[in-house]
Amino acid sequence: DLALAAHQLVVARALGAERQLAVERVGARALFIRVLEDAEALEAHSTGDNQAVTELAHHWLAAARPSDATKALFYARRAGDAALAAFAPLDAVRWYTQAIELHARHTQNDDRAHCELLTALGTAQRQGGLPEHRDTLREAGRLALRLADRDLLINVALSRDAGFDDMTEVDPN
Repeated sequence: DLALAAHQLVVARALGAERQLAVERVGARALFIRVLEDAEALEAHSTGDNQAVTELAHHWLAAARPSDATKALFYARRAGDAALAAFAPLDAVRWYTQAIELHARHTQNDDRAHCELLTALGTAQRQGGLPEHRDTLREAGRLALRLADRDLLINVALSRDAGFDDMTEVDPN
């Protein structure tokens, strides 16, 4: 199936059929994503390598249509988590930012998930030394308070790591 899809892409490009190429590209990407998901499932049992998760996030985000948004959001969040675990906070910032943008476009009123993503983004920003982490975490805290969700509020408070912030500068809020 992958060879056939690749062949159809080459033929479409050679004929200059731009529209056909776009259709085939979507089909090939869907097939590629399925192959990656199978590889990721196998990898989950054998290694701690997060490369498959990152690849899946990249391809799901590129192929994201409203029907794909849930999977794209899932893998973008996992890629951010994997980047944080690999001590790559700036990569995590990129993944979480994309997840938040996708969440805003494709989900309806899931404030809890939005708060979790903001908390993850703020944590990555803080670990990456980005000063905007304070605003991000304040926004997450306000949302947790509005939701009256104690667990979310605790996660936001723990992610602020106030002990380290206090040593460098005072946060007036």
